[in-house]
Amino acid sequence: MRKFLKTTYIAVITILLGTFLFPLQAQDQAGKPGNVIAQRTEVMKLMAGKMETIHDMLDGALHFKNEAFSHAVKELKEKSGAHLTALFPKGSTGEKSRAKTGIWGDWVSFKGYADALEKAAKGLEKTSAVAIKNGSIVKVQKQMSRGSYSGVNEAEKAKAMADMKIMQQSFIAIAKTCKGCHEKFKIPKKKAE
Repeated sequence: MRKFLKTTYIAVITILLGTFLFPLQAQDQAGKPGNVIAQRTEVMKLMAGKMETIHDMLDGALHFKNEAFSHAVKELKEKSGAHLTALFPKGSTGEKSRAKTGIWGDWVSFKGYADALEKAAKGLEKTSAVAIKNGSIVKVQKQMSRGSYSGVNEAEKAKAMADMKIMQQSFIAIAKTCKGCHEKFKIPKKKAE
């Protein structure tokens, strides 16, 4: 599961960072494409960072910190759905853009991905709220960092593992949604010649 999460994470971060992050048309800020492109660039960077935080906490590379995890999930949720689609007004592309014009030709599908991302983030928010309330993840991680499971009974350990698995599955749903959208609506990066 760990290898799958790492592979999924790397793919999602690569896609997020590679998608829509290039400054496109340098236009004035009166609602022109350059302004919205800069906004979506910042949102994509933010989302990539939040995905990294979530992944690293679920994968054990970072200690699970309730507040940081909850904040990262909340940011993903708030930047998806209608907020995300608003960053793609018709024609907001340019020569350096990797956004396919198919976004606007198949808006229903694009909107469906944005809404699915919001739904998946809400799912992770819900599952993580339960896990955080249980408190077993943090307790078990603290004991593990001390190099001992003493003080952690098998039931707590099992609950922590079950909570982590549920949250990992929710995270994978988010990653698959991102990947599906980017595969359909992003121009692949050209290989160096």
